[in-house]
Amino acid sequence: MDAAIHLAMHFEEKRREGDSPEESLGATYRLLLSPLLVASLTTAAAFGLLGFASLTGVAQLGVLSAVGIAWNALGTLVLLPAFLMRIPPSPSALRPAE
Repeated sequence: MDAAIHLAMHFEEKRREGDSPEESLGATYRLLLSPLLVASLTTAAAFGLLGFASLTGVAQLGVLSAVGIAWNALGTLVLLPAFLMRIPPSPSALRPAE
């Protein structure tokens, strides 16, 4: 969830600076793609390791959490930018930063 917030806020910040949606998305990806991927992959891997736990419930929780984090990362990096590009910016997003 925090990755989506970072991505959306940086996109809006770039739009506020006067960049086009395409420029804003490009700048956002250049800055945030690697950190968001690393954070998601390491978190998913850590939860995935719980899949080797001897307790069935803990193992299932670990695998389910890892899969959920992976889907969240995919949605954040693929679906969220598509939505941001299609949704018109709010008037406050287009005002110059003070």
